[in-house]
Amino acid sequence: MTTRSSWALGRFLNLSVSRKLIYAEVCIRLVAAWTLVRCVPFRRWKGLLKESPKAVRIEELSSSDSRFLSDVQHVFRQIKWATRNRATGLMMVLVARWMLNRRRIPGTIFLGVRRDPAQPGLRAHAWLQSAIGVVGHDEVEGFVIVEQIGS
Repeated sequence: MTTRSSWALGRFLNLSVSRKLIYAEVCIRLVAAWTLVRCVPFRRWKGLLKESPKAVRIEELSSSDSRFLSDVQHVFRQIKWATRNRATGLMMVLVARWMLNRRRIPGTIFLGVRRDPAQPGLRAHAWLQSAIGVVGHDEVEGFVIVEQIGS
């Protein structure tokens, strides 16, 4: 086992049980999201980005919901680092939507694009804005929102 892997395993074993469960849920859902994004046309799975009709009102959210989202954001940062950014923003947003829907937490997904002067073509980005925080919020400045999904 490499030094990086040993270090990561040691850090994981020292986490709380709730954080380990979030890691497990994210990893399992990330495999499904990777499969959808890489192998299935967007028009066929776009409906999976929709907010749960059972989402609670913002006023009903608790401090544990806020703590949960903070843990999810931390886990996403660690997974992006561990996968060397192979987990795209769209994959992470899809996973976040599924996890928030399961807990009935409302949120809005934004899909945006911008021109990158250093490279030809457009650069795409996805992020999820919830009443208790943002997932996938790195570098949102300069992106033009082309689609908004949710409340």
